[in-house]
Amino acid sequence: MSGAELIVIGFGGLIGYLIVMAVLSRGKGGKGKTGGADCDRVLGIEPQAGEEEVHAAYRRLIARYAPEQLDQLDAATRVHAEQEAKWIEQAYREAMIRRGVKV
Repeated sequence: MSGAELIVIGFGGLIGYLIVMAVLSRGKGGKGKTGGADCDRVLGIEPQAGEEEVHAAYRRLIARYAPEQLDQLDAATRVHAEQEAKWIEQAYREAMIRRGVKV
């Protein structure tokens, strides 16, 4: 590949990453906090779900972002995956706190 082709590919990846991050950041509270019922939505559970359901949903989602899976990704996708993992962890903490469980 020529240098120009590499630049175009890199630029396209950057634009794609910025678009994905802009779309995903909508509804995330702007500060990375999930807040309220959003934590249940992020985890894919009902608001009345119990501790076990919250924990099971967390384990299922966070397994997608295990370090051995992220190693195979390009840099932009890895950054996105790491951010998703942070949102899942934050949602888990908030969901457990809302249910009266010390995390």
